Amino acid sequence: MTGYNHTLAGVALATLLPPPLALPAAFVSHFVMDALPHFGRDPMFAPWTRGFKNLLAADGLICLTIIAWAILQGWQPVWFLAAAAAMATLPDFLWLSKGRFSPLDGFLSFHGRIQSGERPDGWIFEFTFSMAVILYLAGLQ
Repeated sequence: MTGYNHTLAGVALATLLPPPLALPAAFVSHFVMDALPHFGRDPMFAPWTRGFKNLLAADGLICLTIIAWAILQGWQPVWFLAAAAAMATLPDFLWLSKGRFSPLDGFLSFHGRIQSGERPDGWIFEFTFSMAVILYLAGLQ
């Protein structure tokens, strides 16, 4: 899944669950979502190509916008919304340690194996998922 969908899931879980449950649930949600069909394996966005870097930058800006929007809604304390979003996206940031920090090798191997649902047309599922979560969040207002 793209980062913005993980961020949306983290924010949604922060509105549904109390802090002791929401943060680990946000972390686990990452793997559940990555096991579903989602965007990926498109040659135009192969890792570290120009397309990938542009997509990563846009995704990051969207993530920050989602967090800012959620904070402005006042649903939860700032720290809690930011922490839930961070926990939901953390596994993807851990990819940066691949080959550099051996204690995470098993974890990264697991994370890689569950990505079997990546496909170029996975954006359709991602769009549908994001619209469903946005509609839920909009209903909180």
